[in-house]
Amino acid sequence: MTQERSSASVFNIPPDKPFAKHFCQTILDEYHGREEDLASLLILLPTRRACRTVRETFLRLSAGKPMILPRMQPLGEVDEEELAIDLADSVLAEQFFALKPALSGTKRRILLARAVYAIETFEQDFAGALRLADALSAFMDQVIIEERDLADLDKIVPDEFANHWQITLEFLKILSETWPRILEENGVMDAVERRSALMDMLSKHWQTHPPTHPIIAAGSTGSHPATGRLLSVIASLGYGRVVLPGLDQQLDTLGWNAIEPSHPQYGLKQLCERMHIERSAVQDFGSSDKECRASHRHKLATEIMRPASASLAWQALSSSADSHDQLKDGLAGIRRYDCVDEQEEALIIALHLREALEHPEVRASVITPDRTLASRIQAQMKRWGIEIDDSAGQPLSQTPSGVFARLVCDLVLQQAAPVALLSFLKHRLCHYSLKHDAIAVLERYALRGLRPMPGLRDIYDRLDQAKAERNADIEQAHALLTQLEVDLSEWLQADQAQTTKSMEDWLRGHIALMERTGFDGQLWQGEDGEALSLFFADLLDHASYFPEMSLRSYQNVIEELIAQPTVRPSYGMHPRLTILGQLEARLFDADFVILAGLNEGVWPADSGHDPFLSRPMRHDFGLPALERLIGLASHDFVQGFCAPHVVLTRAEKRDGSPTVPSRWLQRLDVVMQAAGLDQTLLADPRYKAWAEEMAEAGDVEPETRPAALPLLEARPKRLSVTRIEALMKDPYGIYARSVLGLKKQDDLEQDITARERGNVLHQTLESFVKTYPDNLPDDADIILQEMARKEAAKIDHEGDFWAFWWPRYARIAGWFLSKEGGWRDQAKSLAHEVIGERAFELDDGSIFHVNAKADRMDKMGDGLALIDYKSGGQYSKSGMLSGKTPQLPLEGLIAEAGGFDGSHACNILYLGYWVVSGGGSKPGQEIALRAGDKGFDDLMRSTEDGLVNLMNGYRDPSTPYYAIPNPANAPQFNDYAHLERIKEWAALDESEEEAA
Repeated sequence: MTQERSSASVFNIPPDKPFAKHFCQTILDEYHGREEDLASLLILLPTRRACRTVRETFLRLSAGKPMILPRMQPLGEVDEEELAIDLADSVLAEQFFALKPALSGTKRRILLARAVYAIETFEQDFAGALRLADALSAFMDQVIIEERDLADLDKIVPDEFANHWQITLEFLKILSETWPRILEENGVMDAVERRSALMDMLSKHWQTHPPTHPIIAAGSTGSHPATGRLLSVIASLGYGRVVLPGLDQQLDTLGWNAIEPSHPQYGLKQLCERMHIERSAVQDFGSSDKECRASHRHKLATEIMRPASASLAWQALSSSADSHDQLKDGLAGIRRYDCVDEQEEALIIALHLREALEHPEVRASVITPDRTLASRIQAQMKRWGIEIDDSAGQPLSQTPSGVFARLVCDLVLQQAAPVALLSFLKHRLCHYSLKHDAIAVLERYALRGLRPMPGLRDIYDRLDQAKAERNADIEQAHALLTQLEVDLSEWLQADQAQTTKSMEDWLRGHIALMERTGFDGQLWQGEDGEALSLFFADLLDHASYFPEMSLRSYQNVIEELIAQPTVRPSYGMHPRLTILGQLEARLFDADFVILAGLNEGVWPADSGHDPFLSRPMRHDFGLPALERLIGLASHDFVQGFCAPHVVLTRAEKRDGSPTVPSRWLQRLDVVMQAAGLDQTLLADPRYKAWAEEMAEAGDVEPETRPAALPLLEARPKRLSVTRIEALMKDPYGIYARSVLGLKKQDDLEQDITARERGNVLHQTLESFVKTYPDNLPDDADIILQEMARKEAAKIDHEGDFWAFWWPRYARIAGWFLSKEGGWRDQAKSLAHEVIGERAFELDDGSIFHVNAKADRMDKMGDGLALIDYKSGGQYSKSGMLSGKTPQLPLEGLIAEAGGFDGSHACNILYLGYWVVSGGGSKPGQEIALRAGDKGFDDLMRSTEDGLVNLMNGYRDPSTPYYAIPNPANAPQFNDYAHLERIKEWAALDESEEEAA
């Protein structure tokens, strides 16, 4: 039997001692030789995870030997069955059995959301009501925990206050008036209130009927009033003990009295006051030598966290040799890295973790609230084939199963848009993902380019078009699409019809669709699959409480709800390396601790704001300051900071933006400066140097300008007139396209570009001239704009493009009709979009073919006029004469030889670019050469000579296909810039020019 304790059995494990290890070792030492008595010991810990940590620590300290463990349970989870038995003959029995059952978290959330949704002025969907219900729920929990009455809100917001607060008060009547009625109707009570009531009953029962078995409450700061009262009762029991985590007994009285909510000792100070115990009366747990526990690291932590109003004490640090030496010794074992960015931070942390594995006795832990940084660390560790789980887990919405569940909804709501469709088809849980060839064909021929019309019909048409025009094998893709249409048909129709259904119908349909399209044996397997099945089962249990909704509203609700559950690894953790969140790290012990992500806004996080009450109102109402969360974060930091070996890391830039060091790092700098300590004491340049070395690509020799030399027989023997111009500007691009056969794929859901705008323009003008070849109609401007609108509708499903561009087309129509009216006096429309070709003999006897598609050919006198419509670009007469823009002169050579379909050899009398951009000051411009203009008579011959000379040059095997021979004449658009590595050799050229 354990010896009876004093009436104030309050103990402390200072932060420089590993809490779980020291706590468990003290218990084992105390029960040495009578280990069977451990079964009678009840240990109350803050959380279930803390129970798991302590249990694992007991087993580790026992070196794997079988042992009887004490009973362990979370402090706030009262064993109701045991309490019911204990209260059977008690005066509290009636009160206990009168307690109503607790309202489940899901049901509470939905019922609160329904109350919000019922407000006449609420204009959002049910997902918006759920978000607001979460804020209400958090506020209500605070009120319940702090034991306040919502009816008192009226007292802190007088009538003369701003109208905003009156509106807020009116809204909060959901909690003060509506919510109690809802609880009464459902015969339940809030879980937080019930937990507090049970803890109070247990406190009262133990006061009147003290237990005869030993009880230890360990690791809690007693931040909740009910918890504090229970701890006070336990401390007063004959067999009860309370073990505090990291009470600072070194801080002087001035500092202790000045503690504010953001201080790490704030919660413990409140608890001591609640238990009516002086800090000095708190004993060491497992040791009575107070001098032994006052380590230099603990002294350093105390100074770093000293309250601002007591910080004048820092002035004495430099004048006291003892303080200077103690603080310097406290820095031993600490390293700090201010990294360039998160990538470097993750790499330096990974190097430390990898080094820790070289020492078999070392257990290393990374503690950070930044889950993105945790993911980066995991990725870096894979360099060495080391897998580390993040014990903080990840939201269900981001797990493979959760993503698949969301993709199913998104696919339907996006009406099978390419990105949504491919994301769904390629997901590893989708059984269609095995049909690689069919998906590849579908993507290549039907999903790239402009976004198809909503639904699957347009995708079918694109596949059929590919079969007709390219002789593509589309059968497998067609079959895949047909089966998918069968699977999705019901939901697609429901979305198109804006059908509203009950939540249960949507849920069952959602699950059925996932099971039809997913792999039978994988969808509900694994930790995330099991979590998803529990998620849907929970929603089905509460489906009747949801209102009817459309598919879009259903998706919004699912997106809101699925982001809440967290999936944590249940096994497979690395035996000596861990990545922990702030909550998971509490009571966790490690020999080597890395505190990462130490930036303001990350660790500590912003204190935020109360959406309902201002800070003064919270104070008047009796709610804790928002800064109390920073105090909890500070306590977590100190517990980790006092480990034997510590690394502190932060990134100077986060997502490309500058960051501010955590306030604790800033305080560390100030303390070191005040004590006259050099910042280099924390530096270890080796790891930064190693990280930089690992990140470097080694010596890189810049690539020179590409100069491809393909075999003569591989060189192109046929090019279009536009490719001839491209050959002059960027020969390497022609090599990549015509020799290597590389062609840039269109983007998925590609935006409407200059090419599409130009096509709309060409088709509109062609249709108009074909429809009215002789005389212009009276309402020609209206007709022309309507034609443009119809052409635009073929690519513009939403109407956004036309709404933005129609003013330009209106100006184009005005200019074009004005030009066309005068033009028809001298020329007559002959042909449009006509294809032609001409062969040219080169010096080596080979034949080179040039082909073209002429926008417009008109009959002009005894010859031809060639017109090319352009929606932009730089064109000039001198460009045509010099051969810089040879498109129209080359078309003239083809027409001159009768090379266009249905035409005969004719004289060329006019070559004109009609540039119709629709600009405000100059909507259109004619850039033309006519017979009789200077240089026109020799233009055809000089163009032919230039073409032959150009192609003769490329018939020489030693002539390379350079990338951008003349940067001043580079193409406006270049699909091969990445292959040509222009930025690399262009910069080299510039440096060489500067050196010259």
